[in-house]
Amino acid sequence: MGKKLFFFTWGAIIYLETVLRVSTNGSIFDPALLFGTLFGAVFALILLGLMMTVRQDKWLRVSFVLTMGALGVLFASQTVYYRMMRTFYTLYSAGNAGKILEFTGIAVQGVLNNILFVLLMFVPCGAAFLIKKNITAIQPLKSIRFLMVVMLAVAIQLGSIALINFGDKSENSPYTLYYNVHYPEFSVTNLGVLTFMRIDAQRSIIGWEPELESVDFSEAIEIPLNSDQKHSSGTYGKENFIEDFKSQTPKPIIYNAMDIDFDALIAAETDETVIAMHQYFKTVEPTAQNKHTGLFKDYNLIFITAEGFSHLAVRPDVTPTLYKMMHEGIYFSNFYTSPWGVSTSDGEYVATTGLIPKSGVWSYRYSRNNFMPFAMGN
Repeated sequence: MGKKLFFFTWGAIIYLETVLRVSTNGSIFDPALLFGTLFGAVFALILLGLMMTVRQDKWLRVSFVLTMGALGVLFASQTVYYRMMRTFYTLYSAGNAGKILEFTGIAVQGVLNNILFVLLMFVPCGAAFLIKKNITAIQPLKSIRFLMVVMLAVAIQLGSIALINFGDKSENSPYTLYYNVHYPEFSVTNLGVLTFMRIDAQRSIIGWEPELESVDFSEAIEIPLNSDQKHSSGTYGKENFIEDFKSQTPKPIIYNAMDIDFDALIAAETDETVIAMHQYFKTVEPTAQNKHTGLFKDYNLIFITAEGFSHLAVRPDVTPTLYKMMHEGIYFSNFYTSPWGVSTSDGEYVATTGLIPKSGVWSYRYSRNNFMPFAMGN
C-alpha cells in the first residue's frame, strides 16, 4: 500500500505542475519538468512518511483525500492569481490576503473565468476520493521502513541539488533562482510551484537577502581614448573626464550636489551593505544642471500611472488630452525600468521612489517609516 500511495501522490504532483505550466505559460518541456518531477518525488516521500504514522484506515483515507484537496487549492489559486496578475503569489502575500477583502468580487470572477483549469486541479482529489475505500493503513509501522523513506528522500534531494549546481549558472537559471534570486515567475518555470514556495518559506523564516556582488570603487572608469586625448596612461579616469569636460565648456557649471560627509558616515556605520552604499555614492560624479533644472519649481505635480497602457494608444482622435500632453510637454522617449517579478503596487513604488522593490514583500508597506526626502510627495 505504501508504494501505491507514493506513486499516486508523486503522479498527482507531476500532473498538477504540468497543468499549471500549460495554463500559465503554455509550456511543458522546460526545466521545471525535470526539477519539478525530482523535487516532487521528495514531497511525495515526505507525505508518505507522514501517512505511515496514521494507524487507522478511516483517518488515513480522510488525510489522504484532504492532502490531495489542499494541493488542488494551492495549484488552482496560483493558476488563477497568475492569470489575473501575471505573477505567482508568495507566502507573504497570502498571509496578508485579509487586508484586500474588498477585491473578493474580482477574485471570484477570476475563478469563474478560469473554471476549467480550476476543475483540472482537483482531478487528483476526486481520484483519491474514488479509491479511498481501497486505502488501508500501512501495517506494521517499522523503524527500518520509515528510515528507508527518509534516506530515499534525502538522496533524491541531494541529487537534485547536485544537478542544479553542475548545470547552467547564467541569469535566471535554476542555479541562480535556487540560491540568489527571488523571481516567482522564473522560479516556477525552472523549479516548479512546490519548490518555489518551499524556498520562499525558507527565505521568509531566515530573513534571506540576495548576495550582492562586491565592487572595487577605487578602479577608474575605462573609456576609449579619442585621437585628441593624449594621456600617458591607457586608462582614462573620471578625473581626466571631468577636467576635459570643464576645459571644453566656456560657461561655469553648477552641479547637482549635496554637502554630505561620506567619510564620516562610513566611519560611524557598522552595516557592511550600508557602508558599500556610502562608498558607491561617494564615487558617483554629480550631474550638471541644465536649462530644465528648476523649471517646475513651486508647481504642483500630477502623476498619472496607466497600467498596461501603450504609447500606441496616444492618438489625437482617441486620447486627445494625452496626445496634447505628449506633444506639447516634455516627452521622455528613452525611458525604461528594470524588470522585477512582483505586484502592481511595487510598480507604483518604483515610479514614486526610483528604487527597485524587494521581491516577496510589499515594498510600500515595508518602507513606510523610512526617511525618503527625494520620493514624490516629499
